[in-house]
Amino acid sequence: MYNHDLLCLMCKFVSKYLFLIMYTKILYDFALQKTLRPD
Repeated sequence: MYNHDLLCLMCKFVSKYLFLIMYTKILYDFALQKTLRPD
């Protein structure tokens, strides 16, 4: 049987990590658009 606490911790870490990646990607794409097309 797998350790429940460890699994929970990994789950939280992975979700937080994925959220961070998505957030950074959105910001990066936004900045890239601003740079390519300065209004």
